[in-house]
Amino acid sequence: MFNNIIIFATHLETGYKFLDNIVGEIKYKNIAKISKGKMEYCVELKDGTCYHVVKASDSAMGYKCNKAYVENGTSEEIINCVIRPTLIMSTLPQKEQIKFFD
Repeated sequence: MFNNIIIFATHLETGYKFLDNIVGEIKYKNIAKISKGKMEYCVELKDGTCYHVVKASDSAMGYKCNKAYVENGTSEEIINCVIRPTLIMSTLPQKEQIKFFD
């Protein structure tokens, strides 16, 4: 099953820390690939699930995902105009599509 999960962060460092916490809870044998750099952090699991950290800004338009984690404090304009359109193909219940984090 393909699952694309995007972590939208107003500050990339905050998104990186959030994904670090998620990775810490995943068993090592379930991780296929980790790509981490100054401007990119992506974790791919063996079941096809991919986690990406993306800056919550207009430049994030065009991404598609099934679920989004959004940093608290992200503007309503970015949430409505950039993040919600990324979820257009999601089959999750609407209340499960966007989760907020600190």
